[in-house]
Amino acid sequence: MKVLKYILLVLLLVAIGACMWRGWLFRHAVVYRSVGLRANYAARDSNLIHYIDSNVSLSATPDVAEIVEQAEILTSRRLEFTFGRNENDPNRLIHTHTANCIGYAAFFAGTCNYLLAQHHLSEWQAQPRVGQLFLFDKNMHHYINDPFFKDHDFATVENMLTGDVLAVDPTVHDYLLIDGVSYVK
Repeated sequence: MKVLKYILLVLLLVAIGACMWRGWLFRHAVVYRSVGLRANYAARDSNLIHYIDSNVSLSATPDVAEIVEQAEILTSRRLEFTFGRNENDPNRLIHTHTANCIGYAAFFAGTCNYLLAQHHLSEWQAQPRVGQLFLFDKNMHHYINDPFFKDHDFATVENMLTGDVLAVDPTVHDYLLIDGVSYVK
């Protein structure tokens, strides 16, 4: 009986640790590699602009990390994941409320670029990307025969002057609350 209690305690501690360090574990286990770019949509729809302006919570002089965090939050609040075909333009997604990973990345990039422009951080640009995920250096997409999983979209936010890049997966953020991902060009 003592052995069973010990095993259950160890499993509980491992589960708690995995939850607490899920971002670190995810970033060390999964690497995103870009295989292309997607269309980058500017926020033009008045409903989208109103949604961003009325729900954003930024300091007076935000840095790019704060803007990226807010764009992730706004994307998660507005969209629900669907496996079906859907719009990808954030100016239309604001009305449909559902998207797959392509729409999540486009909505995030459009929101992020709008906020970057509003706060005069024009040297930064968010870009939706088509990618592949590698789990411990193994391409996960080679093991799935469904065309829906042939790739996965995420976004990068790049400083055009310095080349610094932040990579995020708005879909993973929505479900696992993981803010950044590991990215290799």
